[in-house]
Amino acid sequence: SRFERALGLCSIVGLESLAERILEGLGLETRAQGGLLWAARDEVGGVLQLAAAWGLGKPADEPQTLSAAELPPGLEALGEAGCGAFVGRASIGAGPRSDAGDALYIRLRHEGRLLGVARMSDRIDAAGFDARDLAAAEQVAEIAALALANALRFRALECRSLRDPRTGAYTHAFLGGVVATELEKAHRFGRQFSLIEIELSGL
Repeated sequence: SRFERALGLCSIVGLESLAERILEGLGLETRAQGGLLWAARDEVGGVLQLAAAWGLGKPADEPQTLSAAELPPGLEALGEAGCGAFVGRASIGAGPRSDAGDALYIRLRHEGRLLGVARMSDRIDAAGFDARDLAAAEQVAEIAALALANALRFRALECRSLRDPRTGAYTHAFLGGVVATELEKAHRFGRQFSLIEIELSGL
């Protein structure tokens, strides 16, 4: 059943929707009540952006981006070949926090590229994450990383198809998609954003 649920992720091509479903799946398998996911925004990777918050996950106090090449202190283990998940502190912040407790960190890696880092917290029975949780999270993360790679490929193809072939500029359809995404993120994370209209004449 775990394998079937994980495979269901591969049918989702929207990055934001996929990020939320990944956290839901990891929460179900690890008995966590909250989660955050930092995910790559393109096929190259390199920079992971905060893509989704689920349940009791609190994005306000956490970094908006992570460097895949140089992970923050405490997360270096996710860069090692044999580490797919580990239990660490409940905050990525640089300084110690009085409310910091145990959290489960899971990497999403595909074809040698780090495409995402998930953090699950607040296990439902108030116990610490155990070896069973780590094993379950790694199994889900293996397929979730494949699904994320597919979503990034789809996004790249979609972006190329949404450019004007003569000028290389993005089309109005692309603008509509970006605005819809930004509105959703602004609502979810309490952010603000602006639109600037520029009129070019004499072209």
